Amino acid sequence: KYGSVGAANMAATWLPNFAINIKLKSKQEKHKSTVYVKDLEKILVKKWGLNDDDSDVMLFGKDGKVLYSVDGKFTDLQVKEIVKTVWDNLK
Repeated sequence: KYGSVGAANMAATWLPNFAINIKLKSKQEKHKSTVYVKDLEKILVKKWGLNDDDSDVMLFGKDGKVLYSVDGKFTDLQVKEIVKTVWDNLK
């Protein structure tokens, strides 16, 4: 079994929260197996050391340990590594 979580750093944008909420609702309807979480106080930035106001992707294993983490824009090689890591851990 697998799943995905999308965390929105609500404090990282000038957009009002209601506008972000509308976008998240639309995404939730489209991606029903994804759980969307709103981070109102930059907890993931402060506690996990993720980049602020940037794209951060973390891949977790079944045991909850981080298998892969990327901050910012991906390279083609990183995309291949992420896909390989996912496939290797679905077995």
